[in-house]
Amino acid sequence: MSRKTDKIQQNGITGQERTSGLLSERFWVLKRQVDIHGADFLVQLQYETETFSDPLPPRLCTVQSKYCQDRNTSHEIPAKYVLDEDGQPRRGFFLLIHMGDSDDNIRFLLSAAEIRSALRHDEKKDVFKIQAGTAYTDTFQKKTGKSVLDIIEKELIELRDMDRLRFNIPFYEIKRTRIDRKWIIPIPNEHEFIPDAVFFLKNLIRMTLEENAAEYEIMAKIMTENDVSVIISLLDKLEDWIDQDSDAPQMTVLDVKGNIRELHGSLAKAVAIHARRLELLCEDENKIRSFIDFCNSVGEAGYRIFEKMKPVKQRVSANSYQFLPVRCTIKFDVEPGNHDRVVIDEISGDPSVLPALTANERRVEGQIFTDFLGDGRAGGLRDMNRLIVSACAVYFDALFPDDAVVSPKMPKVMAD
Repeated sequence: MSRKTDKIQQNGITGQERTSGLLSERFWVLKRQVDIHGADFLVQLQYETETFSDPLPPRLCTVQSKYCQDRNTSHEIPAKYVLDEDGQPRRGFFLLIHMGDSDDNIRFLLSAAEIRSALRHDEKKDVFKIQAGTAYTDTFQKKTGKSVLDIIEKELIELRDMDRLRFNIPFYEIKRTRIDRKWIIPIPNEHEFIPDAVFFLKNLIRMTLEENAAEYEIMAKIMTENDVSVIISLLDKLEDWIDQDSDAPQMTVLDVKGNIRELHGSLAKAVAIHARRLELLCEDENKIRSFIDFCNSVGEAGYRIFEKMKPVKQRVSANSYQFLPVRCTIKFDVEPGNHDRVVIDEISGDPSVLPALTANERRVEGQIFTDFLGDGRAGGLRDMNRLIVSACAVYFDALFPDDAVVSPKMPKVMAD
């Protein structure tokens, strides 16, 4: 590590220590490291009666710390920390800059709105520049630690009160797996991957509950209903509400009603296909037992192998690496009763040179860790889940060759 890097890291630690010490005087604080220049501190009001398991969880503010030796020191802060997807300042985000030694500590505090209005935005790098003449001014300098804490506390209280005014509805825990088991069976489906579709639908309904009290009763039933066919009948009752003012400008970026309308149509088709193919399976006890046994076997094998998997780490330069996906195959026997003959391999070398298959064998291929930097291991688990679902679709196709499966939908959600 160079002397310059050592100095930058030491300055970062100095800023973090001062920030942590100050914030801890009034808030509960959780630290999250950002880079060697600074860290994020998540702060919560110290109210013993509020917990994150409450129907209305406590609000958090994010305080990013920086340390500057003097007014000639410059920093950058990514715009995505400051602005939301609509380009609006994020409520509850603050930048706290410390300058000088411990005996003469100078503090500057900027909210997200102040960062957007006062600091220069480098659009090419998509960062805000923290430098003399903009950030280090009397406008943002705070004479005492108390003034810093007062501003952050005021923001937390305002955010909490806003939530209490608009969030007077029950809390619903939404999970992909919280539907009846018959809808979780990975029967291939060209319209929707049903657990994901219901997950997205319930999230959309959750967004609209607070604004649509008249339809609350129907929506509340959807949120707690586990039978997907019943969900469809409840959606039918909401059609008039969904269709009203369909051409009017939307108040939010997402066209919530439009998305619900689209999901209603595709999920209804998916339910019909799933029910028909489930009936096919149930007509032959040997086939449904073989299909479910295979899905269990390939799932258990896939998740067991995944625990040992890592993305390929490739050196790009002397000081940097990139992570490449792992090519993976699942080979299996489609003969009923041979569900346990599942072989999962990582492919190295030429993926086109693979052992020949027998008449009853099938193989599916896919990449695991397609975006490791963005999604981490959760994304890799989603990739493995997609490969498992692909294998189940091929197995189903072998059991019912007359019911051709064309491009079945794959899971999108990473994890519950």
